[in-house]
Amino acid sequence: MKITVVGVGYVGLSLGLLLSKENDVTLFDSDSKKIELINKRQSFLEEAAIKELLRRAKNIRATTSKELAYKGATFIILALPTNLEDHALNTSAIDAVIKDILTFNREATIIIKSTVPIGFTEYLRKKYFYHSIIFSPEFLREGLTVHDNLYPSRIIVSNESKHSELFLNLLRKVAVTKKPPYLLTRSSEAEAIKLFSNAYLAQKIAFFNELDTFAELHHLNSKKIIEGMCYDSRIGNAHNNPSFGFGGYCLPKDSKQLESHFKNISAPLMTNINNSNVSRKMHIAKMILSRNVTTIGIYRINSKTDSDNYRDSAIINIIDILKNNGREVIIFEPLIREQTILGCPVINDFTKFTTSSDLIVANRMDDQVKKYRKKVYTRDAFHKD
Repeated sequence: MKITVVGVGYVGLSLGLLLSKENDVTLFDSDSKKIELINKRQSFLEEAAIKELLRRAKNIRATTSKELAYKGATFIILALPTNLEDHALNTSAIDAVIKDILTFNREATIIIKSTVPIGFTEYLRKKYFYHSIIFSPEFLREGLTVHDNLYPSRIIVSNESKHSELFLNLLRKVAVTKKPPYLLTRSSEAEAIKLFSNAYLAQKIAFFNELDTFAELHHLNSKKIIEGMCYDSRIGNAHNNPSFGFGGYCLPKDSKQLESHFKNISAPLMTNINNSNVSRKMHIAKMILSRNVTTIGIYRINSKTDSDNYRDSAIINIIDILKNNGREVIIFEPLIREQTILGCPVINDFTKFTTSSDLIVANRMDDQVKKYRKKVYTRDAFHKD
């Protein structure tokens, strides 16, 4: 079967590589440098499993040619970024790509993997008078995209196309997990599943962060409180480790997009998730500033362990607050090549970093920084993401 994947980020590249084991896969992207690397079987992404799959890949090619990518494809999967602009997801890239696809191919089933507003897929079907556009949300964790495709928590596919079940079975075939949970539903419901899922995760993180703020201000041991709560299986141990705030690409933008759907609905819980996150970051910055030190060393700014991505990382806003209050900030981040970030010098020599820092700020502790615990400010209780 001929499958095209549009967009070669973590979502598109990992899924394309896995599908290529039993299908003829074409990867399309406008970035010629990325396409060249893929065709040389070299990964520009840091995920080890992607690097290994790409090294061994056979039934896959990458191109910048729309005609080569779209003509003759049975399925065309869109894995494009939908960045947040003015509290709404920017879906213009998806719109433009679908217009291009229909110029070359009006037989393919188009699958949207990108996160979109509720009702967007239905809007596209009506706009282009083309019913073979479906939505299938991804639930992948950064740095674990291959693993999460192989061991999916669930597979959701909207059922508006006669080929919906065929695509569902392709995803089930990729999975190593025997009989992963799956659901065929309307596209608007599938879109809602994605947004509400991430909003819930963000809300849970915010809850335990507010608990930790209370504990810190009242000189209580938040770890003990959380442990005592989480022995209850209804609460569980996931997403319960205090942090400097939720960040990364998905949780902030998805929860803000969902918030925009509640404009005319009274929903104080849904509409205050991000307010809680802002308050948490302000609290963390205030506690750091209260130490009255001159040079503050930020230990790692990436959103997730072993990720080179720091966009929308919670620490970014905290750095801004510290700098606006006249503090000198230096950064230790070995996975990033820049010499400065946000106007702060990046020091990749860990010994130099520790000796230059009056206080080390660490969202997450690891064995390297634990040795300097006495000069570290962290709220990491369980040493996990």
